[in-house]
Amino acid sequence: MNELIVFVGPNERITPLEVEASKEGFKYIEVCAFDYEHEYASKKLKQFLKMQDREVLFRFIFPFNFITFNQKMQNLIDTGTEESLAKLQIFEEYVNGWKEFINSVNTPIREVNSLEAVIFQRNKQKQYKKLEKELNNLPFTVYLSEEKDHKIISDMLEEYKGVVFKPISGAESKGIYIITKEQNRYLLKSDIKESRNIKDISNSLEETLKKLHSPGYVVQQKIEFSKVFGDHDFDLRIHTIGGEIVGTAAFFYNPETKTEEIKSIDSIAEKNLKLKEALEESKVIGIKATQILGLDVSGVDIMLSGKDYKPYIIEINSFPGWALLEANPELDIARKEVEFYKKILR
Repeated sequence: MNELIVFVGPNERITPLEVEASKEGFKYIEVCAFDYEHEYASKKLKQFLKMQDREVLFRFIFPFNFITFNQKMQNLIDTGTEESLAKLQIFEEYVNGWKEFINSVNTPIREVNSLEAVIFQRNKQKQYKKLEKELNNLPFTVYLSEEKDHKIISDMLEEYKGVVFKPISGAESKGIYIITKEQNRYLLKSDIKESRNIKDISNSLEETLKKLHSPGYVVQQKIEFSKVFGDHDFDLRIHTIGGEIVGTAAFFYNPETKTEEIKSIDSIAEKNLKLKEALEESKVIGIKATQILGLDVSGVDIMLSGKDYKPYIIEINSFPGWALLEANPELDIARKEVEFYKKILR
């Protein structure tokens, strides 16, 4: 087999994908995520691609936070949403740079997770609005853009037990805030994947909202999680490749060990009919959501709510990472993705 894969990433370590590609006899090269910016690297890569007589597969495996290494990011001083918006703008420039590079090469190129789909998925406002048109499994969502939104959020806190603020371009759960109203006090929890500590804020809701208010935030109803793992709230991660489910697991934070843990949920579902039905429904939703966003590979995060385990989409990831693979080596996720490469390069 002489098919070529170009892995575009941070050049930090050999990924499971590269190991599996090598086992299957693929030729592959790894290039730095910013090679398109450098004239010499760009020229050498173009020359190399022109020598290929078959379709070339491009797999972008860079993490979103890798753009912080870009020189443009070093000039940013502000934090929070302004930085988030700046990151999104730079990310769009970055992706467009690769799009221009690909268009400048005559060699036929097949992208796994097209750059258009990736840049669309990275904007949560666009992502949620598109999903809302075709699915009924999203939390109630508003988008901060005007002062009147403060009133909307106040009303949300009257109706729901809490609201979640998400930066439109956030990743790895950075910049997320949760506000809940308890005994006439407003409590704030920030960076929930890291600390999970709720901080009692003495200022008013208006002042808190003013601090968080920005066109760069989406605000959602806080979903009350189903108690599958005791009092631990959890996200259900569904990993899809080529329109098929290749793995599912529950991600939750353990306050005792202060670490995020991954557990199988399939074995628990076998003993609970309602949970089993909800898990199957979640898998269908995960596949459909991935197709709606035009992704080949995805990690769909779903939260199950209440005693009936109603599934709600929390987020779709175009770079789902290797946590599920590392926690469950028997799933062979990397091998299954390389098998997908074989199908599309035939």
